[in-house]
Amino acid sequence: MDKHINIRALWNSNVKRDWENALNNFWNLVRPENIELEKELNSLDVNRVKKMNANEFYNFLYDKYFVSKYTAKNRLATTRKQLSKYKEQGKLVELASIHKEIFNPNTRSIETVKKIRGLGVAGASGLLSILFPESYGTVDQFIIYALRKTDEYKDDITIAKMNPLSIKTSEGEYLECILRKKARELNSQFNTTEWTPRKIDMILWSVGR
Repeated sequence: MDKHINIRALWNSNVKRDWENALNNFWNLVRPENIELEKELNSLDVNRVKKMNANEFYNFLYDKYFVSKYTAKNRLATTRKQLSKYKEQGKLVELASIHKEIFNPNTRSIETVKKIRGLGVAGASGLLSILFPESYGTVDQFIIYALRKTDEYKDDITIAKMNPLSIKTSEGEYLECILRKKARELNSQFNTTEWTPRKIDMILWSVGR
């Protein structure tokens, strides 16, 4: 694959190496100071997170996930300030309740995770993507910008109407369906099970920029 391949060409590619190279390129665009943390979260033991109590889950969000998700210092500060209210107001029990819902397949959703202070659709989907990469990818502005460049979705009315900086929950779910669909297509095409919505979002983030 030409390292400068654009998302339009890649989205139509039936060459496995093209997709593998695009996925590898993700790591070239991660800030050097975040590489170690990103790799840690990319191979996260979901059962460890599931067993966390409220305080442990809070620390995981504050020290790990928010640092990874919000790389702009001012954004990290404002979102952490929102998250810290659980401790300041003695409401860790609320976070514990959300944690329980996240690990219940019947209540797991972007809407559920959005209840965590400091998280919007992008942040909520991002957390789901590292916990359940086989079912979720991160849906943010970069995913929208990238999909708009593909032949398949350049005229998609729903995507055209989206505000990349203010994604609605229903729009986030719509984008998740697209990531799942592409993962299924690649797995079928290449006779494998390795492709996930999470990997598709990593590719869209890197190649679509």
